[in-house]
Amino acid sequence: MEMSLPRELEIPATTVISREDLQIVAEMVEMRLPLRAPEQRRVQRAREVLAAEAELARAITVHTQHALISCQGSHGAANLAEDTAALYGALAHYAAVIRDVADEYRPLVQAAESPLPLLQAFESRSKPLQIS
Repeated sequence: MEMSLPRELEIPATTVISREDLQIVAEMVEMRLPLRAPEQRRVQRAREVLAAEAELARAITVHTQHALISCQGSHGAANLAEDTAALYGALAHYAAVIRDVADEYRPLVQAAESPLPLLQAFESRSKPLQIS
């Protein structure tokens, strides 16, 4: 019998992080806002991104360590299937946070008089960003 999760805990079967969303979030992290309330909100949202990123990094590290042990013939106490599920959960959460923050700050970043250096660097690339 398949167990259903509460809506806020559902993890999509696939997840995507767009380069544009990552660019927008990077620009948001680097910007400074002159008014206290918007600046506090920006810092809060940046910390949400960084917390999700730290959790993703932790999940990648754990999964990698356990996979290396398993692939070399040693059977440790770790459960690679659980590690894989945790890794995907962290990736899906990170992607959702990136999309949400990018959607919130896209108008502000795009309204800037001149694009910030990081956005210019990505826009000037002739090939899509590839992660190996």
